[in-house]
Amino acid sequence: MDMTDIAKKDDNCLQNSTAKRLIVRHCGNAHPHICDYFKQKQGFTDLCRLSRDPGSKSKVAHFRDLIVDFFYVLKNIRRIRRARDIVAIGVMAFNVALLLKLGLFPTCRRLYWFGLFIHSPRWLRFLRPVFRIVDSKKIRYVLFSNFEKTLYAKSLSLNEDKMVYVPYGDLSEPEPAIDAEAGVAKETNDAEFFFSGGDSNRDYLSLIEIFRKFPSKLVIVCSVRNMEVNEETVPPNITVLRDISSESFDSYIRASRACIIPIAHNTGAAGQSCLLRYMKYRKIVIATDTGIIREYITDGQSGILVKDNCQAMTMAIRAVDENIDSYQNYGDAAFERYIKVFSGQAIAQRLDQMINENMEGV
Repeated sequence: MDMTDIAKKDDNCLQNSTAKRLIVRHCGNAHPHICDYFKQKQGFTDLCRLSRDPGSKSKVAHFRDLIVDFFYVLKNIRRIRRARDIVAIGVMAFNVALLLKLGLFPTCRRLYWFGLFIHSPRWLRFLRPVFRIVDSKKIRYVLFSNFEKTLYAKSLSLNEDKMVYVPYGDLSEPEPAIDAEAGVAKETNDAEFFFSGGDSNRDYLSLIEIFRKFPSKLVIVCSVRNMEVNEETVPPNITVLRDISSESFDSYIRASRACIIPIAHNTGAAGQSCLLRYMKYRKIVIATDTGIIREYITDGQSGILVKDNCQAMTMAIRAVDENIDSYQNYGDAAFERYIKVFSGQAIAQRLDQMINENMEGV
C-alpha cells in the first residue's frame, strides 16, 4: 500500500474528526519545557518516538534518525492527519513538512517548524534546494532570534513573513538547590576560575591558546562531539569536562569568576542556552560579538562583546581578571534583562501570542 492509498483510506476518518493540536518530535527531551507548556496551556497532545535521546551524536547518526523518524511518521499518519495545528521539532519537522507538501495532511491549517537553526555555512548552502522542496504556505518557521530571519531569507530563500521569532528563554520550573560545589572544588583545586560551556559552534581552540599564555584557571565543559579539544595537550591550568549533569554544570557556573562564550561562526542560533544560565546567575559574560548574542546582552552594559576570539578576547579576559569587582554591574544588568525578556513568564506570553495570532485568518 503506497502513501496515496493510506491517505484515501483515512478520508472517512478525517471527515468525522474534531480539531486537534499535536506535537511531533523525535524524543521527549527535545524542548521539554516548551512542549509541556503547549500541552498544559494550549491543548496539544504529544507524539514522540523516543522518551529520551542524547543530543551528542555524529552527523551519520542524525541522518539515520531522519530516516527512522520518517517511517515513524508514516506509522502514525492517521493520528497526524487528524491534527489541525502541528508543532514539529528537530529532524522530525522535515518529515512532517515533506508529507504536508505532498498533500497528505489536508486538514492541517498550520505547521510550526519549531526551533529551526543551522550552524554551518556549508550546510546553509547545501540545504537551500531542500527547503525549496519542502516549503509550503502552511509552514511557520519558529526562530530563536531576529537575526536569523535575514540569514535564512537570504541563505535558504525563505519568506520572512513565514518566520516567527520567539526568544530562547527559560520555561523550566525552579529546581531544588543541589550542592555540587564539593565536586567543583575537587576538580579546580579550590582555585578561582573562568568558565566556558556548551558544545555547538564553539571556538575552544582559540580560548585554549589564550589560557596557554595566561596564568588564571579555565574550566571548559563541552561534549564528546568536541573532538577538537584534546585533554592531553591542554596546559595544567585548564580543566576539560564532558557531558556532565545539568546540576553540576550550574554549580560550575555559580563558582566561576566570569563566563566566556567563544563562538566560531556568526551563522545563527548558538550559545543561548548557556548564556541564559550565566544571566540567571548574574555572571559577568565575555562573548564573541554575533547577531544572536547581541539580542541577549549589550556591550558595555550587561556584558563584554569582542570582535575576535584572539587579541580582543585576550584583552577582555585580562581586564576582568585584573579588576573583576568593577564589572559586576554587568552581571546585575544581565540578570534584570533575563527576568524581563527571557524568564518563563515572558516566554509563555510570546508562545501564546504566536499560537493565537497565527490562527487569525487561517
